[in-house]
Formats: sequence, C-alpha cells, structure tokens
Amino acid sequence: MKIVCIGDSLTYGYDVTVSARWTVLLEQKTGIRVCNEGVCGDTTAGMLQRIRIMNLTDYDAVCIMGGSNDILQHVSLKQMEYHIQQMLQYVSQAGKALYVGIPLAMKPESAILAGSNLKR
Repeated sequence: MKIVCIGDSLTYGYDVTVSARWTVLLEQKTGIRVCNEGVCGDTTAGMLQRIRIMNLTDYDAVCIMGGSNDILQHVSLKQMEYHIQQMLQYVSQAGKALYVGIPLAMKPESAILAGSNLKR
C-alpha cells in the first residue's frame, strides 16, 4: 500500500527531524509506503492546485491535512470548506481511499507564538 499525504507544515514536519516526522513514523510502524507532499506555508487553495496536477494512480490512498495557514491568514471558513470539498471530490473521482485531518483549534496568542518561531 502507498499513501500520499498532502498538506502544510504540519504534514511536512516543520522543525522536526526527518526521522521524527509523523509520516516517517507511520511508514516505519506500519510498513505502508508514505509519500510526504507537505509544503510549509501552504493553504487549502494551494493544496487544491497541487492535488489537481498530481498523478493519483500511483497511490492507494490520499491523506489531506491542512487549514492552519488559512486560519492564520484569515481565509473565510466558506473558502476553506470549498477548497477541501473540491479536494475530496477530486480524490473520490480518482477512486482512492481518503483520510482527512483538520488543524487543531488555535488561539490568537498561539498563532503569534508560532509566527515568531518561523522567523528563526
């Protein structure tokens, strides 16, 4: 089995050693091949653009996890929902198993702290 994970820095594993990224740990613990397509700073709009040009025939399943940057950039919930629904439809039409993760709830002070860490 081979899974592609599409998302933002949480998928990518920003500020985590490669060996400690959740996608690497998933692969090691399950034996499932995992392709990490996380991009730091990506939004659901960017993820939608990327997934539309991907060749999903190489994968058995797709994991979509994003939205944190949309929240930080004040993208409307309606827009986020639209982008995610479009991704779900694309994956569904490709006949692939689908897993969706959502960002943790963030308080404004958490976003400020996260932003200050990006300036390192």
